[in-house]
Amino acid sequence: MPVESSLFGTQHIGTISLIANRPTAAADNNSHISAHESLAPSPQPTVLELTDQVNALRAQLRDSRVAESKQRSQIKNQAQSIRDLTSDLHSTSHSREELEINFNSERKAHRATEKKFEVAAANHSKAIDRLGRQSVEFKALRNEKDYLENGLSRAKNQLDTLRNLLDKTKKQLEDTGCTLVAFKYREYDLIEELKLIKVELETRDRKIKFLEETLDRQRKNNALIKADYREVDFARVPNVPIMANPSFSSNSKTPAPMNRTPLADFETNKEPKNRKRTRSLCDHEDVQHLAPKSSKRTSLNDAHQMNAQKYDHCTPPVGRPMPLRRNSTYLRTPSSSSGSENHV
Repeated sequence: MPVESSLFGTQHIGTISLIANRPTAAADNNSHISAHESLAPSPQPTVLELTDQVNALRAQLRDSRVAESKQRSQIKNQAQSIRDLTSDLHSTSHSREELEINFNSERKAHRATEKKFEVAAANHSKAIDRLGRQSVEFKALRNEKDYLENGLSRAKNQLDTLRNLLDKTKKQLEDTGCTLVAFKYREYDLIEELKLIKVELETRDRKIKFLEETLDRQRKNNALIKADYREVDFARVPNVPIMANPSFSSNSKTPAPMNRTPLADFETNKEPKNRKRTRSLCDHEDVQHLAPKSSKRTSLNDAHQMNAQKYDHCTPPVGRPMPLRRNSTYLRTPSSSSGSENHV
C-alpha cells in the first residue's frame, strides 16, 4: 500500500506538471496565432518561413520534451525520495512502536522499581526502628549482664565463705565424731559400771534379806532359850556368840571351840550333839550369786572385747588418734570418773 500510494502520488505530480506546462505551449500558439493574425494582411509565407517556423516549433517541442524528461527525472527522484521517506517513516513508526513498547515496559519496570524502593524504604525505616529497639534491648541486656556478673562475683564470694564454713564444719564434725566415739566408750563403761552396781545392790539386798531372816530365826531361838533355860544343860553349851555363822564369822586369832552346838538343836529341845553344821538352801543360793571378783573381772573384759569389735568401724580422722578404750574392772569413784572425763 505505501509503495502504490507513492507511485500514485508521483503520477499525479507528473500530470500536474504536464498540465502546468501546457499553457506555455498554448500561449506560444496563441502568440503565433496573434502574430499570424497580425501578419494576416501580409501575403502568405514562403517555404523558408514555414520551414523556419517548423524548425522553431520542433525546437520548442524538443525543448519541451527535454524539460519534460527533466521533470520526469525529477519526479522519479522525488518519488524515490518519497519512497525512501515512506520506508524511513515506516521504520521510524516501527521503531517508535518498539520504543513505545520498551517505554511502557520501562515505565512498568520503573513503577515496580518505585514500589520496590517504597517497600525497601519502609523496610529500612522498620529496620531502623528495630535497630533502635535492639540497641535499647542490648543496653538492657548489657546492664543485666553486668548485674549478673556482680551477682556471680557475690555468689562466688558467698560460695567461698560457705566452703570455708563447710571445711570448718567438717573439721568440727570430725572432732565431734572422735568425741562421740569417746562418749560411746564412756557410755559403755558407765553402763557396765551400772550393771556391776546393780549386781552388787542385788547381792547386798540378798545379804540383808538373809541377815534379816537369820536375825528373826535367832530372835525366835532366843525367845525359846529364855522360855526353857531351866531345862537346858548349860554346862555342855559352849560360849558361842549369837551371830556365829561360818560364812559371816570374822577372822580372829582366838581358836574357835570344836564342839559348837548348832542353833537347830535348841529348837528341838534335845541334847546337843557334836556334828557338822549343815548348810541351808539360803547359803547355797548366796554362794551361787556371790561370785568372786576375779570372775567378774574376766566377764567384764570379755564384754569390753565384744564392744571393741562392735566399734572397730569407727576409724579416727586424719591427724587425730582414736581415744583409748577403758576396761573398767572396778567401781569408779566420782573423783576418778571426773578425772577420766577431763583426760578424754
